[in-house]
Amino acid sequence: MTKSKAMKEEEQPPKKHPNLKPFKPGQSGNPNGRPAGGKNLKTLLKEAMDIEVDWKSEDGSTTRMTAGNVMIMHVLNKAISN
Repeated sequence: MTKSKAMKEEEQPPKKHPNLKPFKPGQSGNPNGRPAGGKNLKTLLKEAMDIEVDWKSEDGSTTRMTAGNVMIMHVLNKAISN
């Protein structure tokens, strides 16, 4: 290393560390919060499972039940038949 490079490195101010805490005390990182009416996955699944549908059983009769119950019946019928 030459003498001029060594002098330049010594003259430079020390490097600043990155700000690890970007928000001031008491300030939120999400000031607007979650949008009103926004639904989470649990709510969306519950709404989808509560939809009423017609289900045709193996004996040919049609019954009206929720989509969640139809899914359970379908899985049980597959398990029994295999």
